[in-house]
Amino acid sequence: MQIDATTPSHAAAARPAPPRDDPLWRHAVELEALLFAQMLEAAGTGGAMPGGADGPAARFDSLLRQTQAEAVAGSGATGLARMIYRSLAPAAPS
Repeated sequence: MQIDATTPSHAAAARPAPPRDDPLWRHAVELEALLFAQMLEAAGTGGAMPGGADGPAARFDSLLRQTQAEAVAGSGATGLARMIYRSLAPAAPS
């Protein structure tokens, strides 16, 4: 069996996607990006920077991590934003 991290599970695919213009959805995606950026930083991505920890290369590394995290969160590949949204969104009337 092959598992593809970019393909949502059948259960997740059957549910409608959250509305992209919903402020709660945007905040859930932002939270996922923040968490992912923190994980990248904790993992030590980027390594030693020329010019020290406060040099221009260190600032670039921070921007790169944030951009990568936003791309992952925006792609929906992890499903974390969707789980955050569903746990915080008011229940839909039946």
